[in-house]
Amino acid sequence: MIKQVGGEHYEYGDPDNQHWDLMDRWDIEYLPATATKYIVRFDRKGTPKLDLEKSISYLEKQLQCHPNKGSADLCRCLKWKFGINPMK
Repeated sequence: MIKQVGGEHYEYGDPDNQHWDLMDRWDIEYLPATATKYIVRFDRKGTPKLDLEKSISYLEKQLQCHPNKGSADLCRCLKWKFGINPMK
């Protein structure tokens, strides 16, 4: 395992299931992966509103660049983080 550098907001949960591990395992593209990064840590870094706004900006860019792609990547991450399925 590669050591995570910087920020306690990255140090949570199972060390084998950190955000970057899951994004790689699920083969999630850059823009949705970055959006989910901010969603996963928004309540840990001390800037929740800013992190959610950053997430929204990455999602907007995803929609601009790839308007016909589904939202399965985001749903998988939300289910992992919060135990919810927003597509229900």
